[in-house]
Amino acid sequence: MGKEEHRFKEQLKGLRKRLDQDPSSVEDCLEIAKFYFLEEEYEKALAVEREILGTHPEHLGVLYNMAICFMAQERKDQAKHTLHRILALNPNHEAALRVLEQMTS
Repeated sequence: MGKEEHRFKEQLKGLRKRLDQDPSSVEDCLEIAKFYFLEEEYEKALAVEREILGTHPEHLGVLYNMAICFMAQERKDQAKHTLHRILALNPNHEAALRVLEQMTS
């Protein structure tokens, strides 16, 4: 195991420990999803994000992260659907507008 991978696993273990103490911590869940995304473990990231949506169905940050995961997997229809869902909640969401524009140009 490389030095970087070891550091990643230690940080993930620390986040999971904090999450055990406070299971409602959306920020910790988002950090775990981010770690998975950076490791290109997109399905694991999406699973964490879906779990968050179970209790916070309109969380724009989670929805945006999911759209980016879908794009990384070249699941463009799901990415577009998720971006449109964001815009239905916040028509001025600049990042979602920018990504959607890039996808259609």
